[in-house]
Amino acid sequence: MEQQKRFLVEWYRPELTVPPCERSATALCASAARLVVQGVSVRLESMLAVPADEALFGIFSAESVEAVAMACEGAGMPAQRLTAATDIHLPPRA
Repeated sequence: MEQQKRFLVEWYRPELTVPPCERSATALCASAARLVVQGVSVRLESMLAVPADEALFGIFSAESVEAVAMACEGAGMPAQRLTAATDIHLPPRA
């Protein structure tokens, strides 16, 4: 199996509120799960909404950028920006 990589997806939407963002997260998770059944490795790890900037961010683990794009498109949310990312390991808390 190919090593998982991290990707950051950005969407820009006016009037971000919690219920629509939660529905978006559910749709993205379901789309990723459908791809996993087909043998494509992709998972939505986290989402963050920044209402003041009308921005929604998703962090994915996947085998490729194409897998993330397919998950987003399958959820009806084509990525407006999709970039490779790197994990930063934080020091232990005191």
